[in-house]
Amino acid sequence: MNRTLAEWQAHFRRIYGRRNNYFISLEKRFTRLLVACRQLGETLRKDQHGITAYCLADVFAWLMAVANYFDDLPLPEAFAFKWSGSACSYCGKRPCECPKDRPPRDLRFNRKDWCVDSENGRLYGRTLRESQVALENIYGLANHQSGGVTVCLNRIFMEIGEMGAIVGGADIFPGLSVDHLEMNYALECADVISWLLSLANLIRIDLNQAIETRYFPGCPECRRCPCDCGTLVLEQSQFGTGAA
Repeated sequence: MNRTLAEWQAHFRRIYGRRNNYFISLEKRFTRLLVACRQLGETLRKDQHGITAYCLADVFAWLMAVANYFDDLPLPEAFAFKWSGSACSYCGKRPCECPKDRPPRDLRFNRKDWCVDSENGRLYGRTLRESQVALENIYGLANHQSGGVTVCLNRIFMEIGEMGAIVGGADIFPGLSVDHLEMNYALECADVISWLLSLANLIRIDLNQAIETRYFPGCPECRRCPCDCGTLVLEQSQFGTGAA
């Protein structure tokens, strides 16, 4: 099933929302997300293509766990706002012609910037597979020329670090509004997804199919939806599965 980001986010909330609320703090979710990224890096380094798709799906799953820690985080809206256009969000061209040292751009959105596909009723337009194809058309050449898999994986780690910095530093910035915090957190999370899709393009894996194979209809450990795994199963899980 080819789902939108909003549909996948809701799917993981159905599987793992209740379990994660009881057992897994935000700090632990970030830790498991980083562990999943490390496992992905190991499979790529060792050229273990047979389990790379599983590891990609696990990174996405734990990213959903981090996102779903916050009620009603506008992640699909942020992704649609920044990454669902027909050209690069920075230089405005397709394919992207941004220089390697492009200056940062202040991107701001609010909930009025939602994208709705009225034809089929799906929120936020493109499916995940359609987004992967679109990102390849815009950024594929640049990603191949700028370091390929290693650079993409490093950027995933960097964007996760920026997500953590936003949440961890929220209490030390005077005058920071909830709206501003939510906007920046959602945009950084959307950046992780864009780099994960770009990595999937480089290694020629359909991320939507990888997620569906591993996490549909439910938890790959207990085979249930919602998940009924306890803490022991979480610690013994081979791939670090479980999300929200």
